[in-house]
Amino acid sequence: MPQKKQVLFISGTPGVGKSTLCKELEKFNFAHLDVGKLVKDKKLYSRYDRKTDSFVVLVKKMRNTVKKIVRTTQTNIAVDWIHSYELANLVRGGTKRVIVLRCEPLILYKRILKKYGIEKTKENVLSEFLNQISQEAHEMFERDVIEIDTTNRSPKKIAQGIIKDKFKPGKKIDWMKKYLNDKQRLNMLFKVVEG
Repeated sequence: MPQKKQVLFISGTPGVGKSTLCKELEKFNFAHLDVGKLVKDKKLYSRYDRKTDSFVVLVKKMRNTVKKIVRTTQTNIAVDWIHSYELANLVRGGTKRVIVLRCEPLILYKRILKKYGIEKTKENVLSEFLNQISQEAHEMFERDVIEIDTTNRSPKKIAQGIIKDKFKPGKKIDWMKKYLNDKQRLNMLFKVVEG
């Protein structure tokens, strides 16, 4: 009996390693659907918002395009987008998994500062600290969300763990709780976010 196609919805704050992980998954015969690139290439946006430094996505068109690509792709596929969990309900049949990549906020700050500049970096670090994407994903899929801490794991090891089904849903990573128990780390985070 042929194995069902796997569809992975890889979500997370910018800089946690979504695209890098998807490139590793390509080595295991996963197609990589970069939704951000798709939005730009197919002009699935109404305008560019300079204030937020992002495109205003035409959500219905983007969802329909993603649905068609996922449906017609014959191989396993990894859907890469900050909020890709929002697209998981588009898939019928096959095996789908909602994965939220996480990264310790102070490490995330160092990873993305040069790429995004100070204001956008602060915004993303605060979002990660507040568990924003994780919380939204769990609200939609309850205990079916897999969270993976990328802080000290290589993308190759994470990809291998996903392929071998080593990461299980239900476990939450709570940076806020962790930082509240470590005042020194919390003070460092406040300096970064307020500085």
